[in-house]
Amino acid sequence: MDVDLLEEIKHTTGDVQGTNLVYDRIDGMLLEGRFAEVNALLERVVEGHYSTKILVGFLTITKAAREHLPARAHFVERVRGHLQKQLFTAGEIYNLLRRVE
Repeated sequence: MDVDLLEEIKHTTGDVQGTNLVYDRIDGMLLEGRFAEVNALLERVVEGHYSTKILVGFLTITKAAREHLPARAHFVERVRGHLQKQLFTAGEIYNLLRRVE
């Protein structure tokens, strides 16, 4: 497993670099069929450690493989809860998540 991936993402310098890392590394894992590793990664994400853009990046890159990622549905709900705690409105949350659920 990419043990240090979450730490690497957390310590990137900005949303663009972090999101690119999410897309590049997780896409590679999915293309290699490493669904169990990606699933475990989603279980370990601590929402408060990442920006909204990076969290949406996790959801975007994993959407096509969601049937192979049982932890993803719970991750979506954790992200939704995090956004509510960050005082996003229901409309803002809907707009952020509607294409990535």
